[in-house]
Amino acid sequence: MASAMMEALMALCQEKHIDELYLLDRLEQSLAQSYASLMHLDWGAKVTIDRMTGKIYVYKLVPIDDSMDEEGNYTEFEEIDVTPKDTSRIAAQHAKAEINAIVRNAAREQIYEEFSQRIGDIITGTVLQSTPDFTIVKIREGVEAELPHFDRKRHPEERNERPNGERYTHNMRLKAVIIDVRDPNAQISQPVRGEHSRPSIVISRTHPELIRRLFELEVPEIYDGVVEIRSIAREAGARSKVAVSSLDDRLDPVGACVGPKGSRVRTVVSELRGERVDVVLWSDDPARCVANALSPAKVTRVVIDEETNY
Repeated sequence: MASAMMEALMALCQEKHIDELYLLDRLEQSLAQSYASLMHLDWGAKVTIDRMTGKIYVYKLVPIDDSMDEEGNYTEFEEIDVTPKDTSRIAAQHAKAEINAIVRNAAREQIYEEFSQRIGDIITGTVLQSTPDFTIVKIREGVEAELPHFDRKRHPEERNERPNGERYTHNMRLKAVIIDVRDPNAQISQPVRGEHSRPSIVISRTHPELIRRLFELEVPEIYDGVVEIRSIAREAGARSKVAVSSLDDRLDPVGACVGPKGSRVRTVVSELRGERVDVVLWSDDPARCVANALSPAKVTRVVIDEETNY
């Protein structure tokens, strides 16, 4: 039976790409905690698994009297064999739990390594599930992201990254920007509620960076760096102001962003579910910049506080 268990463990390790010795060490630690509780061992237990046969040995730890340090803690223990007759059933249960935990954590670490360098990038995904608090978006096979839209009154510590009025249905395609990737190994004082069951990638539909990335997709001049987005002011779901400038004096940056008959900005507005997007000309003169931002209203006078530049 023990040998059969070892063969099954090794096969799972190969299938899930888990280091065999690492898994056995985790199993020994997990079993030691369980047996110490089940057998009511005051000083804990030590468990060893024979790497060849898979036989499990349980040892009761008894402190050695003359091994106490200056702080009053024992540093050496005598190991007394207290191995129960039936250890395979408990070991199998722990093996299943440990393998699931290792595989889950390894997947989250891999996602963190890949996507932590992509914060601010735009992604296109498909809605898998929508709950009252967040929406799960599939980026690709095996990789999912969370678009949170918590009620901030009930959960002030959570995020709301959904524009007002937007609702998502199953299989809907949408674009969003990555704003955070949770580190599975981070030691935080206040863990995210339900973090282990929620995707580690957090995306947003309200962040101003979404507008920047959408214009980069639609306007070649922005992607090439000839036209630059200098500032974005956004009220997600309602309207946004995008101030642009050009490195080429012969190129109209506003016209380049709007496109022929408004085709380019219309594509951005469509992706934002009808949010009003105004493209205005940037100016290094604060008064002129404010006047441009208020267009099409005609501004007669702008007063700037020289101390605060407002």
